[in-house]
Amino acid sequence: MEEWEADAGFFDQEDWEGLVEYRCQKAEQYPDDPKIQHSLLDALFAIGKDETAINWIIKPNILRLDNNILDYCYNFLKTKRKPRTVHELYLELCCEGYPAFDDNQLMDFLLSDNRFVFTGSTDKSYDCFVSAIRKSNN
Repeated sequence: MEEWEADAGFFDQEDWEGLVEYRCQKAEQYPDDPKIQHSLLDALFAIGKDETAINWIIKPNILRLDNNILDYCYNFLKTKRKPRTVHELYLELCCEGYPAFDDNQLMDFLLSDNRFVFTGSTDKSYDCFVSAIRKSNN
């Protein structure tokens, strides 16, 4: 049986607790695999639990919408010549850890910070372009 088939069986039966247990077993076998960590976190959050419900062998890096995220996004974007979509920025964050938010929540959060300039539509993260305001040397 392929890995995805086991997951699909839990999804088909809407057995979320079973899915968490299955993914916990996989996380014990492969404690440093981010894909397994992320899928376990997806399952935990889906049933209303958080990362503290598991005794992790290797703790995942969980990203939350806070000043660290704002600073990361600002520092990332200020080195770029062209604006990036919020969705692209979200994918960049996925390389840093598990975002406990989606790309539209990220967009709303960035809109609250005056270091960013937005173009395009703020209805969807993939239509919204964001760039960092660079400080002038005056």
